[in-house]
Amino acid sequence: MTTSGNENKADQELRDEVVKLYSRGYRLTGWAVKLGLATLAAVVIGGVMTWLAHTALPVETLKEIDVPASVLNSFSTSIPHSSSEGGQSSSDLPFVAVSDQLTGMTSFMVGPVAFVLGTLLLFGCGFLMIFGGELGSLSSLARMGAAAGVMIIASNTVSAITGSDNTSQGTAEPSPRIAFMEAVDKKLLNIIERELPARQTLDTDYVRAQVQLLSKQKDSQVELYKRVSSGLAGKPDFTPDEKVAYLIDEAAFNQAKTDIARKYLDERMQHSAARSAWAKVAFNLSAILLILTVAIGWLARSLAKRVHRIDAELAKELDAKRKKLTPAAT
Repeated sequence: MTTSGNENKADQELRDEVVKLYSRGYRLTGWAVKLGLATLAAVVIGGVMTWLAHTALPVETLKEIDVPASVLNSFSTSIPHSSSEGGQSSSDLPFVAVSDQLTGMTSFMVGPVAFVLGTLLLFGCGFLMIFGGELGSLSSLARMGAAAGVMIIASNTVSAITGSDNTSQGTAEPSPRIAFMEAVDKKLLNIIERELPARQTLDTDYVRAQVQLLSKQKDSQVELYKRVSSGLAGKPDFTPDEKVAYLIDEAAFNQAKTDIARKYLDERMQHSAARSAWAKVAFNLSAILLILTVAIGWLARSLAKRVHRIDAELAKELDAKRKKLTPAAT
């Protein structure tokens, strides 16, 4: 009995050690998974910082045209009207101003919503006038409401017949300034080049240089770029965009020469270098985490194999003991 009890106690202690090994391997596996996720996160952060470092580099192409206010002020803000018979514009015809004022005053009465409201007002007030009996002081309000409904319906009817949209006579075109700004927004280079003032001043040459940078013949205008760069190096009457100044210097001299271009270049390179440094830190950290992940994963796998081997040996010993205790078959 004593020998059997000692064997059972030894077996229990062995099982406890196996459980501890299994628990330790399970914890190591959990740590390996966590380190693997951390490695992946570090790689993602490194990739994002690399992309941000690339975006922080100085621009290589012009995306928007910068137009100084002095150039815009050279365009008229008056809105031209289409010419009528006799060579007069619509603004020169008699009674047009009065008509435009009346049109503005009655424009709220035209439209599908106004037509529906006018119809409801007419029928509602008419119903009260016919079937309301003695309304007293409300009868005058009902008549006024019915009259307003008639006016709204009449305005919509006339508008539908004449095709009027309650705008001034003659087709209004955008002002020269608005038209030029639209061409700038849409990068219509031919229109910009044609509409620019003929004077050769720094502000107009500044815009012309940008047009040439966007065109296919940008390399043939080196003298224009040099002239603009020389003007920007002084004290221009406007504040140039730093990206544009940098691109003009690059096109003229293949380097940043003006103060504003050098300042832009230095700032962009500093931002790019800082983000590249963070990307390097992230990638180095991911390499360390990867080594730890592989090492801990290998240790967890080794413990798992050891536990399985011990389990197999225990199973064999239990089978052998069971066979000994089983009485021999008669």
